[in-house]
Amino acid sequence: MEVKQELSAVSLVKLSSFIFWGGLYLWWAVDSNRSPEWCSRVVTLLHGSVATCVGLAQCGINTLSSSSLTTKLTLGHYALMVWSWGYFAFDLLWCLLYWTNSYTMICHHISALVAINFYLGKDYTGCTFACTIALLEITNPLLQTRW
Repeated sequence: MEVKQELSAVSLVKLSSFIFWGGLYLWWAVDSNRSPEWCSRVVTLLHGSVATCVGLAQCGINTLSSSSLTTKLTLGHYALMVWSWGYFAFDLLWCLLYWTNSYTMICHHISALVAINFYLGKDYTGCTFACTIALLEITNPLLQTRW
């Protein structure tokens, strides 16, 4: 019974994150005369910037060692995972709705969702996830601002 309640709570938090990203996108889309892609890129810029900064802060890049990569999952690590899960779910849906024949992007988002779900199921991989997402997203703000 406890496992079901825990899974239900995790699902609710992930759904809340997805709604946050979708709501942010809709706020930009409704409040401006910009294209759907422009609005999506603003949301992507926000996620990439925050995920990079928070991930680097949680990673402890200055004190990184092989033992620190397996530290116990903290609330901050968990929040970063859920924050990112909601974003990748939103962006996957956006890519499917505004299909641009980009199988690479679809695979990228599905892979990210599977990986985050994997990390959420672990107890001692918070620092590894934080370092991974920070390093993966570090160039994202640059990609979005070039457009």
